[in-house]
Amino acid sequence: MTSVQIADPSSSLSESATTQGLGGLKEKCRSLLEQFNGWLQVTVPNAPHLVGIVPVVTQAIHLYRAGKYEACVGRVKDAAEILRLVGHPVPMNP
Repeated sequence: MTSVQIADPSSSLSESATTQGLGGLKEKCRSLLEQFNGWLQVTVPNAPHLVGIVPVVTQAIHLYRAGKYEACVGRVKDAAEILRLVGHPVPMNP
């Protein structure tokens, strides 16, 4: 799996909420959640101390299912920033 690391997790994600329609934002959120899920499945078994990020991602999933796509993207950004700060940046395509 080839992926690109987000240099600044707060940059393009917040802009997407204002520049894309609801359908585009929904797709963006879905894509970010899928990428995050893939990273978690590969990384957490080798770094079990990172399991604490799962509740944040779970919140993002609940927001997605509730149709709150902007908030979902925000929670994914929060999770990515937390992991970056602890030295485990999540490689995703923004």
